[in-house]
Amino acid sequence: MIGDLTRAGVLLRLQGPMDAPLVHVDQVTALARRRDLPALLDRHVLYGPDQAAVRLGLRRTDLDHLLRRTLLTPARTVAVDFGKARGGEVAVDLYRGQDVAVLSALHPDIDWAALHRLPDPGGSIPWHGCGAHATNG
Repeated sequence: MIGDLTRAGVLLRLQGPMDAPLVHVDQVTALARRRDLPALLDRHVLYGPDQAAVRLGLRRTDLDHLLRRTLLTPARTVAVDFGKARGGEVAVDLYRGQDVAVLSALHPDIDWAALHRLPDPGGSIPWHGCGAHATNG
């Protein structure tokens, strides 16, 4: 996230690589106080699938269903190395915060309120506008 904000010019990189730059703590403190912080993050930050699910208030399994329906398109894919014991290098899609933020407005055919009420794990998924009714699994 800090790298995304540095690339966007929101934070000034003092040193280090662009993906993990060192920035002055006062910059971060000032940024945290901004009233427009959520909108600023949505414009400049890429979310992994777990972060996108949290941003939408969904379970990760529900986000996976949205992704299978191609309702959210990745902005970029990165390679993450989890080590040999955990499967090695894995491709992880990253999604624009702004795309995630407007998803419910773009798809009023989905019963978002019902999705937010689902227990974790299990239950049936209310995907009314996205084809056949699916169950979690």
